[in-house]
Amino acid sequence: MQGSMTRVGKLLSLAAGLIAGLATDASAQAARVPVAGFAVVTEVVDPGTVFVSEEGIVHVRNQVNRSQFFGDLEGEQLTTGNLELDPVTGAGRTHGVVSFVGTHVPSGTQGTFFGSFAGDIARDFSVPCGIVFQVRGTAEGGEGFDGMKRSLDAVNACGFLTYEGEILDPSGTLQP
Repeated sequence: MQGSMTRVGKLLSLAAGLIAGLATDASAQAARVPVAGFAVVTEVVDPGTVFVSEEGIVHVRNQVNRSQFFGDLEGEQLTTGNLELDPVTGAGRTHGVVSFVGTHVPSGTQGTFFGSFAGDIARDFSVPCGIVFQVRGTAEGGEGFDGMKRSLDAVNACGFLTYEGEILDPSGTLQP
């Protein structure tokens, strides 16, 4: 009896291991394609609404910027952003949404990404405008980038942005 219980236990352990192996997350199996480059804000499409609260914090709501991307991702991105900035300390927060239309240059794949971003604003006198934005953004792919997820870390100083991150590509489309 004890020998059969041991065999049943081993079979159950084996079955649990197989089920766990089959139930892995799709993103764990997706190719992680690194991307890096820079972008330049080329136009303020809509300055949004700007106001100062009683506490002296500057608020910007729904400012729309157009940026041109270069590097592993080339194309145009529209960013609708919001921020809260303490003009005394230079500290603040920013958040918003993005839509990107362009190309993954190494593979030649064209498509769109739609997503969001959030991050911090800090005073930095090493740049001409005196403040730097550090953000993290995620976006879902569509129209050519279907099923993909883009994750970028970016630093924006005076309208010049550097980015690096990855695209999760479950289909292998972006392999050059």
